[in-house]
Amino acid sequence: MKYSNYEQDLLSIDYVQETGNDTAAVGLTSILLRPTHPTTALLFLGSFLFFLLQFRSEKHKDQKSPPLPLGPKPWPIVENLTELVMNKPAFRWILRLMKEMNTEIACIKLDNVHVIPVTCPEIGCEFLKKEDAIFASRPLTMGSKYISRRFLSVATAPLGDQWKRMRRVVTSEVLNPTRLRWLVNRRVEEADNLVRYLYNQCRSSRDGDGAVVNVRIAARQYSGNVIRKMMFNQRLDLDGHEKIMKKAVEVIDKYHEPIIDERIRKWKSGEDGRVRKEPEDLLDILISVQDTDWKPLLTLEEIKAEAVV
Repeated sequence: MKYSNYEQDLLSIDYVQETGNDTAAVGLTSILLRPTHPTTALLFLGSFLFFLLQFRSEKHKDQKSPPLPLGPKPWPIVENLTELVMNKPAFRWILRLMKEMNTEIACIKLDNVHVIPVTCPEIGCEFLKKEDAIFASRPLTMGSKYISRRFLSVATAPLGDQWKRMRRVVTSEVLNPTRLRWLVNRRVEEADNLVRYLYNQCRSSRDGDGAVVNVRIAARQYSGNVIRKMMFNQRLDLDGHEKIMKKAVEVIDKYHEPIIDERIRKWKSGEDGRVRKEPEDLLDILISVQDTDWKPLLTLEEIKAEAVV
């Protein structure tokens, strides 16, 4: 006599139950795990999600943290991530949501991260002044990671010993009134180049009534050339490389690293009398700065990271 798969499963349950509890458990497990039972699979999935949510709720209870501000009701597992993705731009959705909730501070849950938007100036001052040690650190992003050689520069390093160390070097050796006065001629030279560029653009106009100048491009070129003139005492053309951050940094390194490596080699070997004469630019400052034991204060990677920004 032939039986269907389901009938055979029931018969196997009856059989294993007569032979002992241990065998019955094994037989029942093999039936429940069969892929021919979608309901059983959903049962297992639902049980897994239930225990996961229970575990997370118990974990949050044990932490005894202060209550968080009100916010949109989170979904299971993904919480508010789905709403954040579906409502772009995200900042406008957050502002609209806070306006609907009539609140100046809210909480948006993204997995284990709580985003706390604030629109009240008084609350913002509390974040920036009273609790600055907690909120002063910078986010660790992909772009800042590559451009700073894994967060070594003062502009991108998170709050900690590395940031404090680089801040001391920059404020005492680079960004001070003496250095700014020392490099004033470099800035004036690039300002003259900017005025000359604008003059030539207007002079070459066909109608004789002047020309329309893209101020954004002109200002960007001027700012970049001033920084490179102060850092390397020369101008570099880096246009056309603004695609992917990692690729852009590789392009910049292609120009910067040979200059830095060659300059460090000359300082170590004593060529051109660099060990005995005054620095000529900011790169010389970064290379020559020393600690209390008269040893180089910055490593090669730290010099390259600071030279980029």
